[in-house]
Amino acid sequence: MNNHEIIYKAQMDFLAERIDCDEYWSIYEKHRGNKRYEPWKTSKIWKENRKKKLKSACECCGSTKKLTIQHSFHPRSFKKIVDDLRFWSSDYHKKLEEHMKTFDPTIVKPVYENKKVCPHCNGVSYNYRKTMGDYRCSTSRVLWKKEFSFMQDVDNRKVKFEDLLPIQKQTFLSSRKETRWGGFITKHLKEKHECKKVFDKPVIIQREKRTLEQAVKDAKYNHEQLLLKPLATKIWIKENHRYLEMRDEDHITACGKCAYEQDIDNGLIQASETRHFIRTMAG
Repeated sequence: MNNHEIIYKAQMDFLAERIDCDEYWSIYEKHRGNKRYEPWKTSKIWKENRKKKLKSACECCGSTKKLTIQHSFHPRSFKKIVDDLRFWSSDYHKKLEEHMKTFDPTIVKPVYENKKVCPHCNGVSYNYRKTMGDYRCSTSRVLWKKEFSFMQDVDNRKVKFEDLLPIQKQTFLSSRKETRWGGFITKHLKEKHECKKVFDKPVIIQREKRTLEQAVKDAKYNHEQLLLKPLATKIWIKENHRYLEMRDEDHITACGKCAYEQDIDNGLIQASETRHFIRTMAG
């Protein structure tokens, strides 16, 4: 069996629940190769159906030259199916609501990692100086200037914008005042501090790689995938199989010219500027 036949067999096994979703996708990735998955190019099913259903003349203009199967149904991409389920399918939302009831956030813990850092500031940016045989920290941080002790009130908008710098307030008073607020804060109320300390070797500390909030968010996403991925995979496989079947309502026989014009009208391909101009002038 060639690669497409192996993938097709895995698809049938998945639909028959002989293998699970993860096993199917591992087979798919192994045999798909680096090219785009297009089974109609090498599939025996598509070629056999094409021979049976290709008529002797174009159903649009009656031409008998360069005849081809013109599909009116095209399978959606896997990403498109996932987006349609998550944003537009009410049935999926009902299933998801029931599925998420089985999610237990109490078993999720924050993720920690060991990190080599500067012993002075716990910064992770440092350089090894080969000639000196030591390390120099290059970590920099943006901190609030010490003279502004009322910054919490500024964040809460208890201090008016005009009161921060009375001398220069006319410079900043404009219709763009709100959009320039961030730049104003960075320029006048914050300052950059660089460590630049020299040390013999970095120290190892344990710190959170993912906070508890982030870990719960990731766990919820992974729990949703247990429902979403198999469902989307099933729809994606069925749409590809429908394309290969060439149902009577999903295709016609067309010549190359008519097929090209229909693909342009359906947005499947883009016409060149010259071709587009001729079609526009012709009405």
